[in-house]
Amino acid sequence: MTPQPYLNSETDSFANDSLLRRWPSIVNSLLEAFENAKSSASSPEAVKEAETIVGQIKGLLKELEIAGEIKPIPEGTDKDIAVYNEYLKRSPGLTWKQAPWLFSECHMYRTLQTYFESTRHWKHYDMFASAKDETFYKSADAVGTLAERYLQLSSELAEKPVDTEALRILFDEFMKSSLWGNATDLSLLVTISLDDIKALQVAAHHREGDTLLVNDQAQVWKRMTSASGGRVDIVLDNAGFEFYTDLIFALFMLDTGLAEQIVFHPKSIPWFVSDVTLRDWQQFVPLLLNGKLFPSNRKAIEAVVARVAHYEGQIVFRPSTFWTSYCSFSEINSNGANGGAQVWSDLRSSKLVFFKGDLNYRKLTGDYRWPRETPFVEALGDLDYNNINLVTLRTIKSDVCVGLPPNKEQELKKLWAEKRPDQNSNGWSWSGKYAVISYAGK
Repeated sequence: MTPQPYLNSETDSFANDSLLRRWPSIVNSLLEAFENAKSSASSPEAVKEAETIVGQIKGLLKELEIAGEIKPIPEGTDKDIAVYNEYLKRSPGLTWKQAPWLFSECHMYRTLQTYFESTRHWKHYDMFASAKDETFYKSADAVGTLAERYLQLSSELAEKPVDTEALRILFDEFMKSSLWGNATDLSLLVTISLDDIKALQVAAHHREGDTLLVNDQAQVWKRMTSASGGRVDIVLDNAGFEFYTDLIFALFMLDTGLAEQIVFHPKSIPWFVSDVTLRDWQQFVPLLLNGKLFPSNRKAIEAVVARVAHYEGQIVFRPSTFWTSYCSFSEINSNGANGGAQVWSDLRSSKLVFFKGDLNYRKLTGDYRWPRETPFVEALGDLDYNNINLVTLRTIKSDVCVGLPPNKEQELKKLWAEKRPDQNSNGWSWSGKYAVISYAGK
């Protein structure tokens, strides 16, 4: 039986903290950023529209602070909005405090976007662009270092054959770099001699310790090598440096023939503050080519850009409004609603689909209160994993987590209570200090 979803009213969950603290903080930051942006308005009409948007954001902030009734989203030409409003019709009088966490959080971001897309002058404004870009700029040194590591490894791969075991270890390292979004995971990839690679694997196990709670790397590798080449999909999470690690991972798969096409799935609108949109991709290469923003390791960065250009047509971006609905990914099946069937039809062509990040994991599992030992495939519900092979790379930043070994949850809660006696013992699952690599498929 499917359990209940996490609710904003539950004080033992991160949902409640999100309602009381995190969401108001996010909306306040957005309000401050847009107050600054509106000073660039080029006409009286643009100023008037900006003032209307400011008023709407303030109104939403007040609704969140009093945890009042969730209002329908004004419907325009976008069909995805109707999905949210139909849910509210089935739940009349639903308040921010009573609502399921996943639905209400998605509703908040979709509502914010309508304030901009309904205008003439601010229609294409990305309310989170400045925050995403500034965060990426702060990673300039890591961007250069990772480019240097990748370039050296790429040259080594082109010059000498690599045995299957060495390739597997390298794949695991690139995958874990994408998981953690962390340059240090690749900082040891300087040579590809088998001895060095095996030493690297030992070091990796040491670094991970007990932080990787579920590790299905062996099944992922088996699927990746079940056929040469093929298409690999990545359902994206964060922009900036994390996306950069995703891109480097994609280049590695193309370089080694593990894939012949990579399909990235970004969001179609600004989403959850930091998610990748088409705008982020369109500006990504120009940003990398800006020597003032990324001054170190210029030759290596330019070589990465050249490599991306080399794979034109093999690196594809395919947004869908399905990724910005509140719907569980259990709709990814032949009869799935709200775009799920179309996504299912597309992903069936993929050898393996990587789902990145916390929100995608919440949607994969429905954000339900599954017992933590529930098998991952059970929590996927009606998602057709018999025809779609998938793996989730997720650092844990919210409550839902499945597939843990027996007694692991109790161990984690005890450890967290000892380290943070002033915090909720469930805090281990909100901290981002733990991760899972969970596989489902053939």
